[in-house]
Amino acid sequence: MTDSITNGPSSAFGQGGKVVTVGNGARVLCIADVRGNLSQLNELARESRADVVLHTGDFGFYDESSLERITDKTLRHVIQYSPLIPPSSRHLFPTNPSTPTNQLRQAITSSATPILSELPLFLAGAKRFEVPVYTVWGACEDVRVIEKFRADEYRIPNFHLVDEHSSWMIDLGGCKLRLLGLGGAVVTHKLFDNGEGRTTIAGGQGTMWTTILQMGELLDTAARVFDYSETRVFISHASPGREGLLAQLALSLKADFTVSAGLHFRYASSYNDFSVHPSHDHFRAKLISARAGFMDVWETVRGQVEASVSDTQRVLLDNVLEMVNRMPKSTDESAKEDASFKNMWNFNLSDAAFGWVVLGVEGGRVSAEMKAQGFNFAYRRGGNGQEARLIQPPVRQQAAPVQQQQQQQQLESKADIAAPEAVATPSDPSPAITASAGAPAAPPIRPARTPSQPFVTGEQGYWVSPVDSDQEAREIFATQDHSAITGIRFRPDKHFAYVYFGSKETMLEARARVVKTQNERTGRTYAISEIQNRRGAGAGGAAGSASESEGAAGVGAGNSRGGRGGRGGLRGMARGAMRGRGGFGGPGRFGGPAPVEGGEKPAGGEAKKDDATPAPAPVEKAEKPAGAGWE
Repeated sequence: MTDSITNGPSSAFGQGGKVVTVGNGARVLCIADVRGNLSQLNELARESRADVVLHTGDFGFYDESSLERITDKTLRHVIQYSPLIPPSSRHLFPTNPSTPTNQLRQAITSSATPILSELPLFLAGAKRFEVPVYTVWGACEDVRVIEKFRADEYRIPNFHLVDEHSSWMIDLGGCKLRLLGLGGAVVTHKLFDNGEGRTTIAGGQGTMWTTILQMGELLDTAARVFDYSETRVFISHASPGREGLLAQLALSLKADFTVSAGLHFRYASSYNDFSVHPSHDHFRAKLISARAGFMDVWETVRGQVEASVSDTQRVLLDNVLEMVNRMPKSTDESAKEDASFKNMWNFNLSDAAFGWVVLGVEGGRVSAEMKAQGFNFAYRRGGNGQEARLIQPPVRQQAAPVQQQQQQQQLESKADIAAPEAVATPSDPSPAITASAGAPAAPPIRPARTPSQPFVTGEQGYWVSPVDSDQEAREIFATQDHSAITGIRFRPDKHFAYVYFGSKETMLEARARVVKTQNERTGRTYAISEIQNRRGAGAGGAAGSASESEGAAGVGAGNSRGGRGGRGGLRGMARGAMRGRGGFGGPGRFGGPAPVEGGEKPAGGEAKKDDATPAPAPVEKAEKPAGAGWE
């Protein structure tokens, strides 16, 4: 790989551009949300054999002075999801709203290792980037630090900021990638607010958002550097798939690819608009809605904005207004189908901790490969009867000898009650198979369920929600009961936790002494429900236990969609209509979520969105005409 300094796209603004030239077979690593763990960029680049790294925001633009500018709420959020804090040290950085923030700030200041970001180490030269890194900024960044990079007060070798002012070109294996970037979160009512920003960018108190002037300058930059022979990549923190204004901006930029993040899925997604919209009119409806939302804000602030903008800013403002005016106003308008509807390809990335996308460039063709940590479905194996018993013994062997002996005794006693002769042992499954093959078919006898080792640390406990940490779940109960808690399983993506106790008596006593009744973050009253260890079977699905299935009551109910404790079929539908997650027509799915005893709340957050994120196979990319965009 060779680096050559040329008159790049920023030469029109008095800056030089750096072109990285790589031989045939180059690999571009696309990742998101390293959250200050900048060393991870080098690790992932080595693992994926990447020559270049593209990053889509939440990079970790914090220096030593940033702590005093971050608000308490934003600081708790940054610390809660910081990958720089090892699990063994989490208790030193409390993010519970009930804990004074001064304690958290003091812990960050006194830490021997960086907590907010490793950026100061790279600025000091203690660490370096092994491959060229190109990034936009995200939603949780310090605007003062960004401005220092833009003013060349901060410089890091092999690091390049992609923004509306600077476009970069990378020559990879006969394919020239033109990088166009837009940083910050897209918040419609903040488009005309610069916050503490001093130029076209906006931010304050540890957060950043996109402005109308950013978009206007990006449109101007893209027009200045346009070259039909280049492949245009639009990098943004927010997703054009969810933001109609960004979708129209990508069309106006004549982008061939968009790379974005901000949704925190466990899988990356790859799609074009033709694959996710049933018709071109359906896609136009998204643009119509985005245009209406923008115009509502514009008409509200128009007088104040026009009176305060300079002549230069007015040019940038007019660029965006012209783009918005090209967006359809109603479905009655006649419009031809834009080629970008099928040809522009979108990649939405998962967080760097969960996966990435690699673009391979060889002979001018751009290929893609994805790696994702994905979902863990191991909790379902506890409800699959015979098969579950066959695969679980290796897991149980990891337990302590005393605990393993107790579990084996419980398993044997339950198996004797459920089916003393019909259940085959894991070491000799053949008798059950031989009996079914040599005798008339008989109704199968479902064996007793075995405890689910990865999740449950006790026999008794409570499901509590909403909570933001395992420490908050613990503090719901009185201090004298903390020693009786044998384990806590916290689900940060669902804001609930399982709290386990050593005995039924201590569990009931702890429930009577609950000292915290309201979540200070949401203001909602805590829901506390006893975890029920019971079996249930039905025609629609497998038996379910809330403590053993990670709150999966009703998930294994098959066609009934709402059987309580996994009871499926018609019986599950009837129960689901009264008190489950909701069968077909039950209150859970179409009539609003109903509480599920011992089970997980109906998904309305990330897990639900993750399930709805398809990854269609790439199709052959057709040549894109130069005149893309709404006319």
